[in-house]
Order: sequence, then structure tokens, then C-alpha cells
Amino acid sequence: MSLPTLSVKRPVMAVMISAAIVIFGLISYFSVGIQANPNITYPVISVNTDLPGGDPEVINETITKPIEAALNTIAGVKNINSTSSPGTSSIELKFALGTNMDAAFNEVQSKMNQVFGLFPTGTRPPIIQKNSSSGSPVMLVGIYGNQSLEELDNLARNVVQKRLQGLPGVAEVSVVGAQETQVMVELNLAKMASLNISPAMVKEAFASQHIQMPGGFVLAGKRQYSLNLDFEFHSLQALKNMVIAYKEGAPVYLKEIATIQLAVPDRANAATLNGKTALGVEIIKFPTANTVEVVEGVKERLEQIQKALPEGVSTQVVFEEAHYILSVVHELEEDTILSIFAAGLVIWLFLRNMRSTLIIVTAIPVSLLGAVLAIYFFGYTLNIITLLGIILLVGVVVDDAIVVLENIYRQMEENHLGSKEATISGSNQVVFAVMAATLSLVSIFLPVIFMGGTLGLFFKSFAVVVTAGVLISLLVSLTLTPVLCANFLRIVNNHGSVYLFLEKFFLSLDRKYKKLLHFSLRFRWLMVVIAVLTIAVSLPVVMVIGKGMMPEDSETGHFQIFIQTTQGSSSDYTKSRVMAAEKVLAKTPEVESFFAYLRKPNMAMINVNLVPEEERNTPQTETMQAVQAELKMIPGGMFIVSSSQAGGSMTFELHGEDYKETIRQAQLLSSILNNDKDVGPVYIHLSSNQPEYQLNIERDLASSLGISAEEVASAAMILSSQGIRVGKFNRSGGNQRYNIVIKADESQFVTGEDLTQIYLHNQKGKPVSLDTITSFSSKTAPLEITRANQNYSVGFNASPKISLNKAIDKIESIADEILLPGYEVVMTGDTEALGKTEKSLGFTLVLILIMMYIVLASQFNSFIQPLIIMVAQPLALIGGVLVLWLTGQTLNIYSMIGALLLMGLVAKNSILLIDLTNQMRESGFSIRDALLEACPLRMRPVVMTSSAIILAMLPAAIMPGEASSSHRPLALVIIGGMISSTFLTLVIVPAIYSLIENGKKRVLGSRKIPDSNVAPNETDLL
Repeated sequence: MSLPTLSVKRPVMAVMISAAIVIFGLISYFSVGIQANPNITYPVISVNTDLPGGDPEVINETITKPIEAALNTIAGVKNINSTSSPGTSSIELKFALGTNMDAAFNEVQSKMNQVFGLFPTGTRPPIIQKNSSSGSPVMLVGIYGNQSLEELDNLARNVVQKRLQGLPGVAEVSVVGAQETQVMVELNLAKMASLNISPAMVKEAFASQHIQMPGGFVLAGKRQYSLNLDFEFHSLQALKNMVIAYKEGAPVYLKEIATIQLAVPDRANAATLNGKTALGVEIIKFPTANTVEVVEGVKERLEQIQKALPEGVSTQVVFEEAHYILSVVHELEEDTILSIFAAGLVIWLFLRNMRSTLIIVTAIPVSLLGAVLAIYFFGYTLNIITLLGIILLVGVVVDDAIVVLENIYRQMEENHLGSKEATISGSNQVVFAVMAATLSLVSIFLPVIFMGGTLGLFFKSFAVVVTAGVLISLLVSLTLTPVLCANFLRIVNNHGSVYLFLEKFFLSLDRKYKKLLHFSLRFRWLMVVIAVLTIAVSLPVVMVIGKGMMPEDSETGHFQIFIQTTQGSSSDYTKSRVMAAEKVLAKTPEVESFFAYLRKPNMAMINVNLVPEEERNTPQTETMQAVQAELKMIPGGMFIVSSSQAGGSMTFELHGEDYKETIRQAQLLSSILNNDKDVGPVYIHLSSNQPEYQLNIERDLASSLGISAEEVASAAMILSSQGIRVGKFNRSGGNQRYNIVIKADESQFVTGEDLTQIYLHNQKGKPVSLDTITSFSSKTAPLEITRANQNYSVGFNASPKISLNKAIDKIESIADEILLPGYEVVMTGDTEALGKTEKSLGFTLVLILIMMYIVLASQFNSFIQPLIIMVAQPLALIGGVLVLWLTGQTLNIYSMIGALLLMGLVAKNSILLIDLTNQMRESGFSIRDALLEACPLRMRPVVMTSSAIILAMLPAAIMPGEASSSHRPLALVIIGGMISSTFLTLVIVPAIYSLIENGKKRVLGSRKIPDSNVAPNETDLL
């Protein structure tokens, strides 16, 4: 007994199955998370190793390189990226998906234990952490007010940061825009020299007097008391009165040789909010956390925090992703509803029967909620990809239901059967066609589920949603739709004027199609030539159309400005360029707020938040272009305006073996690309070189005087702006502990001659001036050294004005011409993923065609007929690519998804034609007569389903909004492909079928249809 027959005989069972899908689908809808895109997180392990006072070159040679060499042997490591900066080596290991991270973490620890003994004296134990690659902040909160910068820093770190940490989904909360407040002890070198006091004596005073030790417990009779050995100073005044030494019996206090204050270092580099001094708090979520829930949770906590802040201090959300995500999701949900109405309108126009329309439309929410149930079951989220899958399912669901209902209605109308008899007969007649069409669609997405890399992660969720949806659609079309038809479908004889008008149109369409079909079958080889020429003419379009990975969202509500000044620029100069950019933003009416901060001495970033879309007349892209044009007028800096947090739509690096030559080659490449109208400007991640003093020690002389190299280095460190950390300080009753840093007063040290002001004491206690055993030489040195996969690297960002693939070709061509041997450009991020995507997609397409052929060959029991069905696919891709080209879209991840789905949708139309033709031939019709009979009968369902899919995609193609840049190319591919394939399938597929089947008959020498060409008995399939 077939499933439609069983459902008609047991309608309650069929209804309850659909009811269960609806109930659990609704529960899933309100339970799943909401994201902008699927979670794509590569497993990452970071290793951070500190060597206080170490310059980048020393860090690179003595720490970073040995670590890289040791960790490079670990299995599963895809990339090793490192940064050597003053005092710190930071290494990030990105692993392949599926790597056992617990085992990898243990191996990293083991390797670090092996190499740690090779590091310089004073190196701190490395900090090893497991994290993920999705570390972009989801929210930035500004804190500002009438308090001092030190007080704002205290509030940001001790109130805002601490109270946001620990919120559900929050992985990291960091303060940006200023260095952490510290106790700065600025030594007066001249005064110290006059009193014969060395820096070592100051350090020793802190080490011996400002201490806190565990006291354990003291027993007193029957009671036990804890012993508090807190000998730290808990006020700045007490710290100032700390005795450093005694001279002629009189104490020398710290305040006599130094100024002591609680302050933020380098105050000039503090961040600004709308041009006023402020600090920022960035929130980074866990990879699996729901962005919307995290942001809403932070906002609720900020309302509580605001009550605890002093009067005059406020917080302001500079940007957050939740608003954009909710807007995108709501926009796509509205598109889904519009698609359902559009599909319903098409159905009504073709069937002109409200009962029929309602029967088909009823099947839509059941199947869509079934897809939502799959989203919940597989742990996915409602995002652009999964919601686009649901929108596309509207057309697929309608397709299945239309095929079943139309055949039932025809049985009732032509054979004058009752509703139940017609339902059983009509449903069973198309069971095979519906199953074949559904399984062909499933066969497309089955290989996609197993794709690797970034593209695979994107496609997998889409493939699962669509696969689940079409399978549930198949179930609904063979259970619920027959039940509804058996009980509610009626033949209407009294028609209104609308019906009569449309009937004339459809009858005229039928007549014209029959004439066209006769022409096609008469000039079969002409049809083949037309098909081949159409494909051939379209190939150049495929070659010239732009290719990309992810289109930049056009209406996110915020964007970034990346600022770079020339190498060697000071922080003050870069800050002046930032202030000039802030003046441009302040007079831009579409800008609501902006937050600016320095990332490096010659690099800065401004986060710009726009007023709500409904309150501005100018689209975001136009606002960004206007701001970019204004910024170009500012001299002395390069400004890149981008909606991408990466600083542009493409990223790449230059790799080389020699550091200095890598820098030279990068600067050469940057200068050429910046002058290129298609690619420039480019943002080069190259830290400024800074002047460096090299301290040279006379070892023999120092040894004869009883002074070690370590003592020399320790004394000289007070000359650095970083100073020497000698302890922690917290005020009495306070819970914030500040670093205590001793350093020379900057006004006391100008040249190497000032070494005479620094004294050391040898083992006999005699003072030795530092200049007697050392000398200075000067040079320039980098602030930061970056490496990638054990080569030196320099990163670039760009927002090219041409498509991504063309920009890649141009940059690689320029690099091949100008770079020295051994130096190469390597694409990264989405730019790297595009290259891998083209290779992966090519292989996947071949696999899809093989899988589809296997499924169709098995179902039609023929080696030849699946090839006839698959003829429609290149015909469909022609229309899809042409529409992309005409509308200025690119081949990106979304249009690729549309192309994959299109392959399955157009195959369904061919299956309908060929299946009925085979049934006609089985009944005794000749090949020509079977085609002339079957194709007109299937013409209306094919046109109806294609029109329903086209209209269902129309809202996604034309509606503006935050996600329009994502869903528009996908919708356009399907619309263009369905238009071209519907016409060409109805005309060219019959001609090819006739040619091949007649050719088979001549080869076999028989006029009888071989059993291998006839579909199995549909009633035996279920």
C-alpha cells in the first residue's frame, strides 16, 4: 500500500504527523539561537611569553624562533603566526578542523617545557591558552565623564570590566584606549648621584620594605589565629616616606629622590568618544554563544552599572552586533512571509481555485517548521544562511504540492472520479516523479555536507536545512496534501470573469507551446545547436564576471576608519591625524557617535556608529564614500573606510626569509599598490621603526670593578619608558592593585652622556658610574616583528574597486614582477578562502553530478535518461550567470549556494517531463506521440512551479535592507536560472529525448521500449 493510499484511508494519522512537526518546529523556533552567519571557528592555541625589558629583536631571536621551531612539529597545525614586541612574544597556532585540542594542548605544553630552559634569564613562564579564531568584539562600550583619566580608568577596570566579566556567553572583557593606571616612581638621577644612591638601592628598598608574606597560624591557648604579615604601604604618602638609605645617620626618603604619583602612562594617547577623552570596553563572546543574548545581557548589566557610577560619568554603546543581527533575521523572516504570499498568488492565478490554493499553502508552514526543527536538532542557529534556505524551501514545497494536487485535479476533471478515488489514483501516478525529483535534490546537497574548509562550514548548515526541508516536503506532499485533497478539493463549474480571462490566456499559452514543441521535434538538431551556442556564448560571461568570498554588508549601521601615518611617525602626530578625521565625522549628519584610539604609534582606528537607518536619508555606502572623499583631503595620513573589522574586503601578507629585506619589499609593494586606481589604497601593518640606543659593556673593566652584566642591565632599565616593575600597591580599603614602576624622569636623560648620573655599587660598596664601564651607540629598531609559518611577514588590507578575484590576479602579477626571488605574496582570510573555494567547489560540483546521475539512473533504471534530465542544468546556469552579470553582482558564497540549489530545482522539471513521457510510451504511444501528449500536460505544472519559485525569490532579490548584499545574489541566480531553464527545458529537453531514444531504438534494432527505460510501478515504492 502506497503512502498516499494509506494517508487517505487513515487521515487522522497523516494530520497528526504534520501536527507533531508543527508543534516541535514552533518549540525549536523559539529555542534556537540567532546569529548573522554560521559559527566558523578554527581551533587555536596561543602561547604568550614575557621577557621584561626585552626589545623585539632579542625576543624574536631568543624566544619566538625557538618556540616556532618546536611547535611546528605538532600534528594538525595549519598556521603559526607570531608577534615579537617589547617584552612579549605572542604566538598563535591555528589547527585543522577536527583536531583533538586536548591532545594538542598537552603536546604544546610538553614542547614548551623542553625549550623553556633555552630562554634568557628573567623570562617568565609562558601562558598557554585554548581559544578560537572568532575573536572579534561583538560590542564596544565607551565610558566618559567629568572625572580624571585615572579615575575613568579605575571605574572602567574595577566597576565596568569586573561586573561584565562572568556574564553568560562573555569570553573576554578588555579596556582599550589607555594603558593601565600605575604608581609611577620617577627618579631624579642628578639628586641620586649627589647622594650616592644607585637604582639597585631603590629596588632593594622596595624588595625589603614593601612586602606581604603568608603568616600562617598562631596558637594561643585553645584558639588559633591567622597571622597577617602585610608590610606594604597603603597610601602614596606612606610610600613617599619609605627610607631608601641613610647618609651620615640621616634617612633619605623616596620623596627626596623621586616624584610619586598614581597616573596613566602616556596620557596623550588616550582614546576619545565624540572627540572627548574616554575609555572603551570591548566585549568578546564565546564562539558558541548567542550574540543577541550576550549583547542584551550586557545592556541590562550596563543599566545596573550606571547606577553605581559617580554623577557625571556615563557609558555609551558605541557599536553592537545584536541590532544588525536582529534586523537581518527579521528582514529575512518578512521575506519568507512575502514569499509564501507570492507563491500563493501564483498558485491561485494558475489554478483559479481558492480551495486548491489553500491546500497547497497549508503544506508550506509544515515543511518550513520541519526545517527549523532540523536547525535545532543539529545545533545550528537562525542566520542568513539557514534563513535563506528556508526562503528557498517555499518554492520547493510548493513544487511538490503542486505536482500532486494538479494531477489529482486533472483526474477529477478528465476522468470524472470522486475526490478520494482521484486522490489515490492521481497521487500514485506521480509518486515516482516526486520521489525522483526530491532525491535528485538531496543528492546535490549530500556531497556538500562533507565539504571541508570555510566553504564547507557555510554550506553544511544550508545543505542540512534544505535536505531536511525537502524530505519533509516529500512526506507532506504524500500524506497531508492527499488527505486535504480527498476531503476538500472540489471541481468548480461556475467560473467568474477572472477565471475565464485567465483560462483564455492559458489556452493560448497551450496552443503556442504545442506549436513550439512540434517545431522542436521537427528540427531536433537545430535545438541541440541552439543549446550548444547558448552555452558557448555564455562562457565568456562566466570568465569576466567578478568573483568574491563574502560581500560586504551594505547596512550594518556602523563602519571603521583605519588610519596610518608614515613609518617613524610619533604617537602625537598620528593623534593629530585622528583629530582631523574626527572633525570630518562631527560635521557628518548621518554619524551618531565615534570612538577613536591608537593601535600603534603610526596606526589608529575609529569606530563609527550611524544614526538608525529610518532616521537618515543617505544609505550607508554613500555615507562611507562621502567620508572617504573628505578624508582624502587630510594630508599626512592614509585613511581606509570599511565596514569590515579587518580593514578591507581583502587581506594578504608578504613573506620572506630576511627581516630587513622583507620590510623593503613590503614598502615597495605598498607604494606601487597605493598608486593603483583599482587596488589602492592599501593599509600596511608595518610598525614604525624607533631610534634605539645600544648599551655596550666593557666586560673586562666591569669584571675588575666587581660589576656583573646583570647589574648593568638592571640599572640601565630605569632609563626605558617601560621602567622596572618592583611591586604592587593598593590604597587602604581599596580592592585595586596597581603596578609600581620605577623609571628615570624623562627630562633627566637625553644623550649617552647622562650615564654619568647612574651609579652602581660593587661588592665592596664603592660607587661606580655607569659611563665608566659602558658606552652608547644608536640605531633604529622595529617596535614589532611579525612572522608567519617561520618566515617574516608584513600584513596588508585593501578595499579594491574591482572584484576580489581580479584584485588577487593583479596583486600577484605585480608581486611577480617586482619582488626578489624568495619573497612572495600570500593571501589570507576570505581572500585565501576564495582560492580554496574555487578548487573545492570544482571537485564538489563533479561529485554532485556523479551523485545525481547515480540517483537518477537507479530510479529510472536507465544509463541514458539521467543524462537527458541533466541537460537542463547548464541551461539553468546560463540564466543565473547572465543575471548576475547584468546586475553587477559577483560569484560569491551566496550566489554559489543559489547555483547549487538551482541544479536540483531545474532537474525536477525535466523529471516531470520524462517520467510522464515514459508512462505514455508504456501505454503504447510512440516516442513522438508520447512527447506531444506528455509535455503539454506537464507544461502548466512546470510553468506554475517555476513561477512560484521566481515570485518566492522576488522579495529577497529586490527588497532593500541589512542583508540585501547577501540574499540578493542568491535570489538573482535562482530567478535567472529558473527563467532560462523553464523555457529551454520545455523546448530542448524533448528534442534531445527524441534524438537519444530514437537512436537507441535504431541501435537495438527494435521498436519495443526496453524495460530498462520504463519507470517501476509507483505503488510499490512506498
